[in-house]
Amino acid sequence: MKMKKVIALMLTSIMALTTVVGCSKEEATSTASTASKAGTKTTEVAKVEDIVLKFTYKQASANDPLEKFFTERKIIEQFEAENPGVKIQLTPITSQEGDYATMLALQLSSEKTAPDIFMEDTYMTATDAASGYLACLDDYLAAWDDWDHYLEGTKDAVKGTDGKSYGIPISTDSRGIWYSYEVFKAAGIATPWQPKTWEDVLDAARKIKALGDEITPFHMTVGSVNGEGVTMQTFQMLLYGTGDTMYENGKWLVESQSILDTFTFIDTTYNAEKLGSSLDIALSSEGSAIINTELFPNAKIGMRLDTSTIAGNWASTGAAPIENVEEVIGFASMPTQNGGDPATITMCGGWSWAISEYSKNKDMAFKFLAFCGNQENATWRSLYDGRMSPRDDSTAIAEYASRAYIKEMTGHMANAYVRPKNESYAMVSTQVQALIEELASGSITAAQAAEQYKARITNVVGEENTFKK
Repeated sequence: MKMKKVIALMLTSIMALTTVVGCSKEEATSTASTASKAGTKTTEVAKVEDIVLKFTYKQASANDPLEKFFTERKIIEQFEAENPGVKIQLTPITSQEGDYATMLALQLSSEKTAPDIFMEDTYMTATDAASGYLACLDDYLAAWDDWDHYLEGTKDAVKGTDGKSYGIPISTDSRGIWYSYEVFKAAGIATPWQPKTWEDVLDAARKIKALGDEITPFHMTVGSVNGEGVTMQTFQMLLYGTGDTMYENGKWLVESQSILDTFTFIDTTYNAEKLGSSLDIALSSEGSAIINTELFPNAKIGMRLDTSTIAGNWASTGAAPIENVEEVIGFASMPTQNGGDPATITMCGGWSWAISEYSKNKDMAFKFLAFCGNQENATWRSLYDGRMSPRDDSTAIAEYASRAYIKEMTGHMANAYVRPKNESYAMVSTQVQALIEELASGSITAAQAAEQYKARITNVVGEENTFKK
């Protein structure tokens, strides 16, 4: 808890010391005069032989999918060959998801440490753009034909509160319930399975629990070490399924029956009925990897509410390949609380490529991102990490069109929501993560969680920016 407070204070301090910026006149003049439709520049980009582009990303594991993509598809090798004298220097950050944004923000806050190019979870885009860390890409994107092939939802994800664009989407995703065919068969649950209400989900978990302690009935992301995953995969997937959202008409919802119902569902799963994963898994930094690479492949878990991206673990390029995976693991839409219309719910997220405002080589940095974001490379990037492509023409590539679960993943997007576009979202999300961990671990009740939610979010955004139902 102390570490979370320190991180929150660090972020707050960084934001306080910066000012809101958009596209600078200098940048606009430069990009307008040099951008071409191919994402390259018509004028000389300084001395090419002197250009070294530092590229920072979150290093996931020993089998990092981005590194495999770069190596096996020879992405950096190709780009450097086409641009003699330019070098891409990889500078990964090895951390848990919840810490990456903080560590990246610290790097971006100084000209001495800021990378030229970096991976950014789009939930941080509005905050980092407002803090002046991100280069505005509007002029570059206007001159790049490929931009027309990016899905509108992914374009919205990389916008700041000023409506300007600060990145190129790497991916998008949907969320739902993964389930084991073998476990469901043993529990007597018919497949393919599609629950209609939250109670259907809990009923399935109860049947799985009856099989014995060796099988985990139902896992949700509740450990704060998982960062944004707690907010999106668990809190928002439940809250938005009630018909309410976190942020409406410029204000934050802090008190409602829907918030209490959301916390009650989590409390029922992890405390009242003991249907959730054990705390040593739920709160562990290695918990997600254990579930993906050990429990699911060996039919030791019944269900998991999570993002579509975890399917990448079971692909031929993944950490734990599963042959004929769609016959082993199913993917169901998350139902709304009581069914009806709409009957299902998902949150839409994703990551982006971005350029630091401090970069002295923005033209060449964009050229590299445009190369990574073309149809072939953007599609293969998605194939390597199991995420959905942000491009509307990726289905023209056979390997993508035939990938496992792509129909289900795409279908879930019909009732998709995106995270609030507000500068305070990152700090609000941090509070949600801490609160849900406390609830799942039994430190507080659902009612206390609802009270604390109101107090903590109000403290972050100010009472004048809140409302209740």
